[in-house]
Amino acid sequence: MAYDSPVNTVDQFARIKLVSGPTDSEVFGVIFRYSAGSQYYAVYHDRQGSGTTYWERWNDTSYLGIIQSVTSPDFAVGDVFAATITGTGIDTVVRIFKNPTALNPINATSWDSADDYLAQLTNNPSVASDTGKRIGITNWRLGADNTVDDFYCGDIGYEFI
Repeated sequence: MAYDSPVNTVDQFARIKLVSGPTDSEVFGVIFRYSAGSQYYAVYHDRQGSGTTYWERWNDTSYLGIIQSVTSPDFAVGDVFAATITGTGIDTVVRIFKNPTALNPINATSWDSADDYLAQLTNNPSVASDTGKRIGITNWRLGADNTVDDFYCGDIGYEFI
């Protein structure tokens, strides 16, 4: 689900709280740089198996591939998954945060305190998504009921609810 109110830049942030769901099957996260008819990025945490965070490319109808994945500490019910995305083209960087208390980050690398990100993904996407200005929620797993809440997003340096 991508939200209809656009942000102003491609330097974006989002946070989402996992409220309920089976412990071994949540897939939840955020959509960055969405624009109808164009590719966009999904950044999500998959709790099935090893607990991996993925950065992927999608378009309105298809999965386009993994850009990068990283094993990260698991996110349990009640935890907040947060991410920032900055740069364009080969300079695009995604940073993952766990349980930030502030609603919006200080900057791209710091949410509650200096450089408190959990993981940084820097693989160069084969085709960059550099123009979309909508942010949303991604949350799925066949057969599972996942509930998320407290979604908050915007431009880095500005806030948007």
